[in-house]
Amino acid sequence: MKKDTKKRILVWLLMLSLLLPLPGMTNVAHAESTPTPPSPPNLTEVVRDSAQSNHLIMWCSGWGPDGWGHMWRLSSNPDMLSSLWDDFTEEFANSVDFSGSLRNLIDGIVYLAVRYFHGSSSDIVSGWSRVYSVEINDNGEIINVEPYDPEGGGYTGHVCDWEPYTIQEPSCTEPGLRGYKCKHCGTIGNTTEEIPVEHDMQYVKTLSEATCTTSRIYLYRCSRCGYENEVLGTEAFGHEFVWSLDPEDKERYDCIEGGYIRKICDNCGVKSDWQYREPYPGGHQWRDEEFITTVEPTCTTKGEGYHPCWLCPARYKKEIPMVEHQYERKVKTQPTCTAEGVTVEVCKVCGQEKEGSEQTIDQLEHQYELKVNPAPTCTEAGRQSEICKICGEEKPGSAKVLEPSHQWERKTILEPKCLEYGKSIMKCAVCGAEDPATEERIDPPGHTWEERVIEEPTCAEKGWKQKICTVCGREGDLDLIDKLEHTWVEDEDKDPTCTEWGRLSGHCSVCGHTESLDLEPHGHDWEDVKTIREPNCKDAGVKLVRCRICNEEKEEAIPTNDVHDLVEEVSVEPTCTEWGKYRVYCKICGFETVKGDKPPNGHTEVPIEDRAFNCMQGGMVGATKCSVCGEILNQGVYRPAIGHHTWAQKVIEPSTCQKAGSYRRTCTVCSAEEIVPLPLAEHTWARGNIIRVADCAGEGAATRVCTACGALGELEIFPQTDEHNWVTRPGKEPSCTQAGYTESVHCDVCGKTQKLAESIPPAPHKEVTIHAMRPTATLEGRTEGIRCGRCGVWIVPCKTLPKLGSEGTEHNMTKESPPLTQGSDESAAFTSDADFQDFSHVTLNDEIVDESNYDAKEGSTIITFKPAFLKTLPVGKHTVKIVSTTGTARGMLEIKAQATPQTEQVTLPSDTLPKTGEISGDYSWLVLLLLSAGGLIFLNRKKRMAKQRNQI
Repeated sequence: MKKDTKKRILVWLLMLSLLLPLPGMTNVAHAESTPTPPSPPNLTEVVRDSAQSNHLIMWCSGWGPDGWGHMWRLSSNPDMLSSLWDDFTEEFANSVDFSGSLRNLIDGIVYLAVRYFHGSSSDIVSGWSRVYSVEINDNGEIINVEPYDPEGGGYTGHVCDWEPYTIQEPSCTEPGLRGYKCKHCGTIGNTTEEIPVEHDMQYVKTLSEATCTTSRIYLYRCSRCGYENEVLGTEAFGHEFVWSLDPEDKERYDCIEGGYIRKICDNCGVKSDWQYREPYPGGHQWRDEEFITTVEPTCTTKGEGYHPCWLCPARYKKEIPMVEHQYERKVKTQPTCTAEGVTVEVCKVCGQEKEGSEQTIDQLEHQYELKVNPAPTCTEAGRQSEICKICGEEKPGSAKVLEPSHQWERKTILEPKCLEYGKSIMKCAVCGAEDPATEERIDPPGHTWEERVIEEPTCAEKGWKQKICTVCGREGDLDLIDKLEHTWVEDEDKDPTCTEWGRLSGHCSVCGHTESLDLEPHGHDWEDVKTIREPNCKDAGVKLVRCRICNEEKEEAIPTNDVHDLVEEVSVEPTCTEWGKYRVYCKICGFETVKGDKPPNGHTEVPIEDRAFNCMQGGMVGATKCSVCGEILNQGVYRPAIGHHTWAQKVIEPSTCQKAGSYRRTCTVCSAEEIVPLPLAEHTWARGNIIRVADCAGEGAATRVCTACGALGELEIFPQTDEHNWVTRPGKEPSCTQAGYTESVHCDVCGKTQKLAESIPPAPHKEVTIHAMRPTATLEGRTEGIRCGRCGVWIVPCKTLPKLGSEGTEHNMTKESPPLTQGSDESAAFTSDADFQDFSHVTLNDEIVDESNYDAKEGSTIITFKPAFLKTLPVGKHTVKIVSTTGTARGMLEIKAQATPQTEQVTLPSDTLPKTGEISGDYSWLVLLLLSAGGLIFLNRKKRMAKQRNQI
């Protein structure tokens, strides 16, 4: 390159650097002024979507100025300084769904507003519009929306239009609660209580059928709350006694002489007391269809048997004739290869042979089998031939010589080690000879790893474990051991009351970590105390109710009822022949139910006392009159006396042993009557029911009952016995929550104890670790948990991890944390482009990280590891995976060792240079220009020196 050309290039670069402005430089003549923000937007309407309870709709009046867009914000405070959710700035964004991860960020009330931002920068904004407060419940449902009033005066822009909603449905036993809220602003109004509903009892099953003494029992269950009730069905139908045919019960009875026998219930089998029975009129009743054999007949002797009597133990004996011989053919002599066999017919009852029944069996053929004797060895021949397995004869011409041979098998002559080869060879199992040509190499088996703990974990820090080969001792990979569970100690707790919150708290006695749980107030539990004023059809009543927990009292109204206190009022009394008037009304509210005429009562006819008349004296008979008005209704007739009675007798009630009877004497002429008593009858005594059986607890007793009237006489006493009825009650094994006990023995009659039961304390929980399982595309996963192996109670519940996306699906890690220094107080943030609602879990070096060690938030999915967790990680690179149900994002977290402190001299830049406002920033373009010029000079000089060397 010519010298002039180089100069031209340098001049051109210098001119170019002067024309281009340096970064940070501002040309005063061309500087653009910051846009002036317009007035805040007018937020005209914020309402709930009537179709979706968690959907909010917002509207602004008109669009912003050119170049300005809407920026919506949800904040946890009405000052709108903190953004609860990322600012959503779409031009047409006018709705929000409070669901999924967004709902988890909201604690009761969230504040909403909108402002303008400039298109050149989101930092150039206007003021906020009017702020609205939005109240959200735990289900993400919007329950109230109204403009925020900083003065506390509330929003009175409309009259509330109340609509009911159910807070708690009434159950079969507990009242329900219905609330009221405004359709427009969502303001919560008063609440009313709904009375419990009735049980919906439905048939489940029959617990027991009706018997002679017990009724049928049905089980009914409420289909709503599960309440169960037992209902009586068919009544007990009573015993149906018939004469017992049990041999023990008829042992004392004889059909010819009579005796005692018991009856048995044909339904349940219970037996009555012994009763005397007369001899059976027809004598013994033999059971011809039943014959019992006592001695079986044979081919040479007769047998014996009998027919039993239906009613008594008597037997009708009979002989059984001898049976005929029952012949069957048997082998007497087995045939062989050299002789015939013989069969004969033999009686299978007595074993006698039948004369002339012998028959021959053909001689058998030889059954040859191959045998070796002697066997060949490695050096000597053997012999093989066919031998009959019946007679041992050798088959002619079957002999054969077997050549000698080795019996080879592979043997290991050098055992392989972890990484070293071994050797094997074919060796004779008989003589030990080896074949060198068969030597083979055995591959090394590799290391046999065993995990050993090199640093024990604690509840604050993880431990370390390493793989060690148990054969050669070589060290392998290092792995982390999960931290131990905290050793919890309960701190001072506060129980919740009806209106105040409580708290449970505790700390780890090892590392001091504390946790607490707020307990929600349980609310008042009202019960009726007394009725202060009863309700009626006109006025409501008043009752006093009291909280079962805190004893707070209040008065509640009792609604009016429809029960009138009716009275009848007669204005005109009716007579025997004339009509009256009356009405029926409530004496409390005056409500009149009946009004009208009352019909005449009619005459009440009564007899007029006859003038003395019978067979001995004459007089008037049959006259009657009205007992009310006295009007004579019948004049009667006169009957003269005849001077004597003609009696006829009739028994009214016969006498029994407890009640005297009577008979009536009636005159057949004048009907004069006399009642004459009869004397008492005598009792007929017999033994009645056994009141108590004599046993180890006391004497027995039976009643004496009159068979005629059932009257009870003096008791019949039986002496006490000395025999106990010992019953063993089995023991019960203890569980994790209940104590057990050993078996015991007692008498179920007198209660005497032979062996006492001893208590067994409850057993501790048997902790079983349920290992964590990573989710896949087809199966859900879970975190590690601890469960009791006996009772199944979860000590540490497993958390379910949702299914992942298709295998191989990947997400991008859009942001990774820079390297951190070990022991620093910095956090590490990673961002996956997956939706936050699909987030599942985080792994570090393929181990699931506990949720307490990181914070997760939306946008798209941001995971921030806490400094306390990062301090536990060793120096090196760690693989981070953010796992979502749709895929996995992968990143790297690097932990660097702390640098050794060194003293360095640092020259601070001078801040005394004047600032003109025209030039600011760095001088990288100037440095680049100087370097370019220096490079060209260096290249030119290098070429010149090379040319001089070539000339030399």
